[in-house]
Amino acid sequence: MSKLKELENVAAEVELPSSDDDSVMIFEDVSFREAKLKELNSWKNNSVYEECTDTGQKCISTRWICSLKDTSEGTIHKARLVARGFEEFNRDDIPKDSPTCGTDSLRLVLAILAQRRKIYIKPPMEAQCKDIIWKLRKCVYGLSDASLSWYNRVKEVLEQCKVSVSKVDPAVFFWKNNKGSVEGVLTCHVDDFLWGGSKEFEEKVINSIRSTFCVGKEELEENGSFPYVGIELSKHENDLHLRQNTYQNSLKFIPIEKSRMGVKEELLTKEERELLQSKIGTNTLDCKTKKLGKDNAIRLVVFSDSSLGNLSDGGTQGGHFIVLVGENGLFSPITWQSKRIRRVARSTLAAETLAMADAIDSGIFIASLYTELMYGKADPTQLPITCLTDCHSLLDAIKSTKQVSEKRLRLEISSIRELIQMHQIVSVKWIETKHQLADCLTKKGASCHITCSGHFKMVS
Repeated sequence: MSKLKELENVAAEVELPSSDDDSVMIFEDVSFREAKLKELNSWKNNSVYEECTDTGQKCISTRWICSLKDTSEGTIHKARLVARGFEEFNRDDIPKDSPTCGTDSLRLVLAILAQRRKIYIKPPMEAQCKDIIWKLRKCVYGLSDASLSWYNRVKEVLEQCKVSVSKVDPAVFFWKNNKGSVEGVLTCHVDDFLWGGSKEFEEKVINSIRSTFCVGKEELEENGSFPYVGIELSKHENDLHLRQNTYQNSLKFIPIEKSRMGVKEELLTKEERELLQSKIGTNTLDCKTKKLGKDNAIRLVVFSDSSLGNLSDGGTQGGHFIVLVGENGLFSPITWQSKRIRRVARSTLAAETLAMADAIDSGIFIASLYTELMYGKADPTQLPITCLTDCHSLLDAIKSTKQVSEKRLRLEISSIRELIQMHQIVSVKWIETKHQLADCLTKKGASCHITCSGHFKMVS
């Protein structure tokens, strides 16, 4: 497995950090002259612009982002020339959203692997272009739609190599050999790539990426662990380990004035809420994706749970935990989630039903992507899905033909029955609460430690 990282000299847009961000450092006593000249040469060599006489065209100004980056070879100077995209005309009308691989898709991929328009900009003074402006031929950092333009360019290159775009997640790509078997997958998160596949896939697809784009850095599994979008990946025998402890350790405590710390019921300030929201979901992650055995033995198991009225405002929490299970009970975690159930739940049955409906939705998405990457066609019926609940009344409602008393709930239960009839769900089963993996996602004070090196026992 490899990661093609930091494709420097192509159009890609990320949220540019503000000047007080730790990743952007400006030093008055450090010269970035050589770094700036290197960036200017890169623009020229990649035909990013063409020179035009300045006749008063509306231009976008530029700025330099200079930083020091620690690498295995020491500290290097980096300079990036960016356009001030906020100066663009009709900026709000420009399509700019670009697909990025979701965490569910990333974990699943790891488990499977065991518009053009005229824009003129003002050159920086280092370019020494008197009475000359640049007409862009390519999208550059800072423009509103740079990220989308970059994605479209990547997609174009991959499609030329007969790579297919996933219909389930457009940031996931897969390649089939002459026999129609999927032999390579690739995900992209802006300009970070993660791929895995056969030697033929590397020769026909990855080498094309290497020759088309200027690859800043490439990491191989043989080097041990490497980071990808905040997660440290490493391979140990047949397992892939995922950790994000380095990122977690970099997080700082949210400062609160001592005079307020004793008033536990006081509402957070706007700044404190924003800091808290930025850290949600950054808990310790240390899990493994396993080699699960024969394809025909793999199935998807969906745990769903809820807790009626457990939120501070009386709202209901719902959660689910989804795993791929293979031979001998080995399993790989794919996704877990806990969130407020938006609809008012008047009973435990309603809460559990709505939580399971959300869990099934996620399960079918994962099954569709899995079958697409494994067999070249998204068909969730090809991956058996079993739903587990610790709510007897929900299981009885699904199995019985008798309508529940809550009329609004009948549609959700009917939908679950229909999915079973369509074979998108194999069955819904009851388990004891102590075996309910989603319980820790919905109960106050609950916690659980899940290890993927153990075994999973299906219940009857």
